Amino acid sequence: MGSLRNYDPGNAPAPIDLGTGDAELVARFRLGDAEAFALLYRRYVPKVYAFSFDKLGSSAAAEDATQTVFVRALRSLNRYTETGRFQGWLFVIAARVCADERRVAGRVALPLEVAQERASAEPLPEDHAIDNDGIRSLRRARRECLGERDRQLYDLVVQDLTHQEIAAVLGKRAGAVRQAHVRLVDRLRACLGILTNLQGGRRVAS
Repeated sequence: MGSLRNYDPGNAPAPIDLGTGDAELVARFRLGDAEAFALLYRRYVPKVYAFSFDKLGSSAAAEDATQTVFVRALRSLNRYTETGRFQGWLFVIAARVCADERRVAGRVALPLEVAQERASAEPLPEDHAIDNDGIRSLRRARRECLGERDRQLYDLVVQDLTHQEIAAVLGKRAGAVRQAHVRLVDRLRACLGILTNLQGGRRVAS
């Protein structure tokens, strides 16, 4: 465990091209190339941490869960079957780890202060694709207009998982996920419209 937590990319050799695909890295790891897993770790640890933070509500819990996810992945990688992308397989593990942690801690829903902390946390993956105003609006819409299930779907969608991969994480059919995704987009659009109108009304009133 300590080797993952203390892993420093700056001090590690880089014999593998950063553009190498996940499937090739998995194959190299199975042939004994330990650095291949280190690169997979560096590639996905921010996403797994963000996902874990949303589910568990604290930095400490998210760090522990992220550590557990990669330890389990390391131990299971030789049994990994390439029926989907490595990322989807990794998030199935992450969902199970977070569910276990929540059962142990007795968490049912995130408190308000956690939602506020999440809104000011590190940028989400979609942050690089839209401007700052759009980022704030999406975060507010997620916080104020979505229920727990929709927030969970939103968090997986922004990780660029396919519908099949999300279905594996949530234990649903891909078709059901596809329909839920469409409804999620509609809810976000409607919410953003309402929030924009409210903001415009406050400006006029001021």
